[in-house]
Amino acid sequence: KELYKEISKGKSFCESDEVLPTRADIATVYKFLRYENMCGRNMFSYRDLRCAMYEQQKISISCIKLRFIIRILSEIKVCDIEEFGDDIFSLDVCKNAAKTNIELSETYKRLEAQCKV
Repeated sequence: KELYKEISKGKSFCESDEVLPTRADIATVYKFLRYENMCGRNMFSYRDLRCAMYEQQKISISCIKLRFIIRILSEIKVCDIEEFGDDIFSLDVCKNAAKTNIELSETYKRLEAQCKV
């Protein structure tokens, strides 16, 4: 959580830190959340979401990367997200979300700039 906060404030990080999500990471999380949402699940903790993604589909994403993916999905308006404290959030996947470019997300652009290769 501390590293997430530091990076959110502008701290640089390395590619090996597993922070910067790829387009594929974002799409994978979106598809998983869309399925969960269709099944009536819309309240998550980041920890439980990570566990469910791994148990159900062997998707392994670092907690910090997952937090940034959720923020990016909200910014590009494919999900409505409401946070409750540090770890719990509710999510509604927009039913008719158009395909969009992740570079429209300020968070994504900022993370790209902060990442040291």
